[in-house]
Amino acid sequence: MEDNKISVIIPVYDLEAYVERAVRSVLQQTYTNIEVLIVDDGSTDNTKDIIEKVNDKRLKYVYKENGGVSSARNLGIDLSTGNYIMFVDSDDYIDKDFIEVVHNYATKTECDIVRCGYRNVSLDGKVINEVKYPLGNIIFKKDSMDLIMKNIFFGYGGGIFLKKDIIKNVRFDTSIKFAEDIKFICECFANGNSYGYVDYVGYNYLYNDNSMTKKSNVEVRVKECIDNVNVFKSLSKYCNDTYFMKTFIFKRLNMKLKYLIKTTNINYKEFLEIMCYIYEKTDIKMIQVNLNSLKNLEFKDRFLTKLLIQKKYRFYFIINKIYYKIKR
Repeated sequence: MEDNKISVIIPVYDLEAYVERAVRSVLQQTYTNIEVLIVDDGSTDNTKDIIEKVNDKRLKYVYKENGGVSSARNLGIDLSTGNYIMFVDSDDYIDKDFIEVVHNYATKTECDIVRCGYRNVSLDGKVINEVKYPLGNIIFKKDSMDLIMKNIFFGYGGGIFLKKDIIKNVRFDTSIKFAEDIKFICECFANGNSYGYVDYVGYNYLYNDNSMTKKSNVEVRVKECIDNVNVFKSLSKYCNDTYFMKTFIFKRLNMKLKYLIKTTNINYKEFLEIMCYIYEKTDIKMIQVNLNSLKNLEFKDRFLTKLLIQKKYRFYFIINKIYYKIKR
């Protein structure tokens, strides 16, 4: 049965090399009651010409001035007419039965939001790895937000399958560039009753070390740290376990700072200035953490997160520098 119409939103900006693959992967689905909304966020390449050559009445192309991926997704939501909404990034693609499998699971379980596993795929099409939720098929009810947060169940925005009714007035936050999908998903879930995971891998994520979000740019990496801290601070209101959330914020910051140190050539003086700036922009100094709450972390993360909380930045910086130097 294909009673439900599925709106697939594909935001695109200057990705002429990949967008046709993304679009055709959606149009070739075994589930056919779909509309495909291509929201062009001000592309300057041949994206429009490529899309116009794709002949399918289910396809709608919309051009807008550049405003970022969140604004493009929001426009797609506003224009959508389906009962369910999902997102596919323009350099990614989905398996032929993706919508059929995820939709069937959503309707069978009456879940408002459904996720599945995904593959990281290299530029030459080779599968790097598969990422799956370890517990298999599982459903979280509305009072299980703590469990969802603890299991980092939300992942990223690509492939998320949502009932249109729960989105209501929720939109992607255009003021942030990182973790905006996590914030959106959790805010939608606050309007729903159940969140499901289907034990299936059908989304293919293009892993590109040269992409914008992977560049060794200090400003970008610092912005990523700030956005992640502020997003998870804002999501604390949905989580009853305040000790966990406070710990998790520092754990998340540790993860992003490690990547900053790994991918840039900053020295300790610059790192100290960055930490002062992050504290100023996030007010993280006001978060009081019980160090006993770190016991569930792996040893390395527990040790480094503890150093962050105790503001032992020199030691933290030196350990990471040595570690990544050895790893090369």
